[in-house]
Amino acid sequence: YKYLLSHMPHDVNFMFQQGLETCNDTPGQVYATHTIVCTGLFYVRNVKPARILLHQAIGSPSYDHADQGEVNYILRNQNVPIRLLPCALFPNGHVFQHRQPKSPVAVHFNYITSAEDKVTLMRKHNMWARS
Repeated sequence: YKYLLSHMPHDVNFMFQQGLETCNDTPGQVYATHTIVCTGLFYVRNVKPARILLHQAIGSPSYDHADQGEVNYILRNQNVPIRLLPCALFPNGHVFQHRQPKSPVAVHFNYITSAEDKVTLMRKHNMWARS
């Protein structure tokens, strides 16, 4: 949480995990027209513009039939400034599985299709609390 607070500029309301198999850890703010974000792991400032954007996305139809497609669509069309979470600290499932960052803060185990494979990978890296 401290990382997020200390790295979120005041003019940005969202910090998203990157949603691609490859990650671009370019520092600084970007615009959503340049990347695909993952809505499985993100940090949002509790301000009215952010709440409106999320409200627009929830339940709206999109190419992926989920909120992620609609959030990406809205971010791109409204040219919303965002910050990307660094993949070394906040990897998605594909990046974690193939690059194996040393000390991630949080991992979203997407890209791994079966629950059994997810649990196996989490256990292998001591990220599974249940025995």
